[in-house]
Amino acid sequence: MLEDLWRQAESAGRDPADIDISFMTLTGGSPADKDFNPEAHLQALDQLAALGVTWCAAPIPADSLTHALESLHRYGESIISA
Repeated sequence: MLEDLWRQAESAGRDPADIDISFMTLTGGSPADKDFNPEAHLQALDQLAALGVTWCAAPIPADSLTHALESLHRYGESIISA
């Protein structure tokens, strides 16, 4: 699917490298859960990057500000800082 997108971009005179690809993986679970597996999540992110994904979203809970901040902190420490 991405190869088709890039072909179409090139045929329209656009550089495929200028197109961001965003995706969200739930591999490894959610950083909101105590059983979140950062290693599995990082492996999935590496696989997505190899396919051409340039941005990834992470599920953050909306049940409370405290839970959201804890999840963001967990994701930052275990994924972004990795």
